[in-house]
Amino acid sequence: VYSLDISGLRDDGAVVYINGHEVFRSNMPSGPIDCSTFAANGVGGSSETTFYTKVNVGGDVLVPGANIMAVEIHQATLTSSDLSFNAVVTAHILGSDKVILSPLEAEWSYSDDGTAHDYAGWEA
Repeated sequence: VYSLDISGLRDDGAVVYINGHEVFRSNMPSGPIDCSTFAANGVGGSSETTFYTKVNVGGDVLVPGANIMAVEIHQATLTSSDLSFNAVVTAHILGSDKVILSPLEAEWSYSDDGTAHDYAGWEA
């Protein structure tokens, strides 16, 4: 894989990381982000189903073999009633016209205990 195209749908805000490097944020304030950071604005109506921020991630972030994508989803307020996230990830493979979105039986992790996480040592 020599590059990835990533688009995200989020309610309310999101920060996307590849291999520990932030590659984009959507509806989030600038500066450091932690588990208590709120999204910049609430999302409602058609904005809840709109994909935002198509970015291309290249060789400066990707590594040979397995790459790890992590996403933080943030609410705009403590009382927000909903949360959602979806992504479209397209891999560009040198010398191939095939697109691998996610290998069969890939493992996904979810964590929501309100604390910042250290992902050192995580494996796919």
